[in-house]
Amino acid sequence: GLIETVGSGIPRIDFSDDSDGALLLEGTATNIITYSEDFSDSSWDKLDGVVLSATKVTSPDGTLNASQLICNGTSNGRIQRSTTGLTIGLDYSVSVYARVSSGTQVVRLGLVSDVVHTLTTEWQRLKITQTEDGTTGYPKLRCDDAVTIEVYGFQLEENSYATSLINTSGTAQTRVADTATGSGNST
Repeated sequence: GLIETVGSGIPRIDFSDDSDGALLLEGTATNIITYSEDFSDSSWDKLDGVVLSATKVTSPDGTLNASQLICNGTSNGRIQRSTTGLTIGLDYSVSVYARVSSGTQVVRLGLVSDVVHTLTTEWQRLKITQTEDGTTGYPKLRCDDAVTIEVYGFQLEENSYATSLINTSGTAQTRVADTATGSGNST
C-alpha cells in the first residue's frame, strides 16, 4: 500500500498482474470529490455515530495525513458527501484507502448501493463501480460496529473503473491522459 507521486516524464510500472510489471498508462480522469483527504471539511457528513478524530495517522503516501473515524456502533454509521451534477445511466467509480486499527472489520462502500469489504490492519484500496440512478449521489463509507477506521484518498470519478488517486484540496482535479512516445508499437 505505498503511494508515490511521480514527476512528469517518469514512467509508472504496474506490478499487480506479474513480477515483470507493465507500463501504467491512464486516460483522463477527474476526482469529483473536492476534499479527498480532509474529512474535517464541512462538505463531509459524519452521520449516525461517526466522529472524526483529531489524531492523524500515516497514510499510504508516507505522510501524516490520513484520518481516523471513530464509529460508535450505531447502525448505518457513515461518512458521505452530497454530490450533484451526476448523469443518470453513466458509470461512476468510488474508491478510498482504508484500514482498521486492529483486527478485521466489515465496512460498506457505496454510491447507488453499498458493497461489502473486509478491512485489515494493512492499507487497502476499496473500489466499486456503479451505474448512477439520479443526478445527486451520496458516495459513502459505512460501518455498523464500534471501531476506529483509518481513511485516506476518497475518490469519485465518472469512469467504468477506478484510476490511480487524484488528490484534491478544495476543487475537483483532472489528470490528463498519459502518453508514451518512442515506445515501439502498442504491445
